[in-house]
Amino acid sequence: MGGADDDEGYKQPALTPLQRIDTFREQGFLRLPLLSQESCQKLREYVLADLEAALLQPEKELRFSAIRKRTNRWDLKLEASPIVRSAMHEILLCDNYLDSILAPLCRCDDAKDVVLAELGSVISHPGAPAQEWHADSAHTGSELTDCICCFVTLQDTPLTMGPTEILPDTHTGAFHKSAVANFPPKGLMPAYASPKSMQAGYRHAGDACLMDARLYHRGGANVGTENDNDDCRRLVFYFTIRSRNAPHPGGFLFTIMEELNGMQLVQFLENEQQEEETNNI
Repeated sequence: MGGADDDEGYKQPALTPLQRIDTFREQGFLRLPLLSQESCQKLREYVLADLEAALLQPEKELRFSAIRKRTNRWDLKLEASPIVRSAMHEILLCDNYLDSILAPLCRCDDAKDVVLAELGSVISHPGAPAQEWHADSAHTGSELTDCICCFVTLQDTPLTMGPTEILPDTHTGAFHKSAVANFPPKGLMPAYASPKSMQAGYRHAGDACLMDARLYHRGGANVGTENDNDDCRRLVFYFTIRSRNAPHPGGFLFTIMEELNGMQLVQFLENEQQEEETNNI
């Protein structure tokens, strides 16, 4: 994948919060290590159990979104369970992530204006084909970011497991206009995007890819093989945020439980803090 399996090419230099914001706005994405190995393992086990339970529910479609290429791949809406809130708490407080990165990118002066637009997990089993190249949000003509997606891999993810693949710099109005007019048959690489420009969104457990929802990306093909010592199911925990004062973006799925849509991120933190205090009594 054009050097994507080379750790030196994958790593990003240490950046200040302002440099991270500039990098995100220029390239349409940013990589950050946000979740501990222990938290990844706990959340992974929880999501797999939740998936199994959701598939047995009479109205199971309420728990899933209309993900592209659904074969061996599920997009599960997550509830605000203690383990999910704990992971969000860890992520949002890492390096003051909410106040120093997310709020400024949403152009919010106050973190209380940053709200949830999506909360879920993508589960990809061996045999899942690569998705079509797509953006999660249409480009409205404004250069301001509508929605920001955060994907966190819950296990080490080699290329054989099909990590999320991204095309840097494709979140612009110019690219979207060209893509609509010139994109090749579904799933193929556009001629003007060289294979070297493809990048893995994440690599190691706990790695996060912060992405403009207008950036072109896809879930890769999971060609891993199962054996007694190797679980090749790929799990990605994700959430999407936006400013509560911004208009709704075009073409966006809003994969989220109804009661959580539009919830302030600080409320997530407050709920987790309240639970910790209750458990310590």
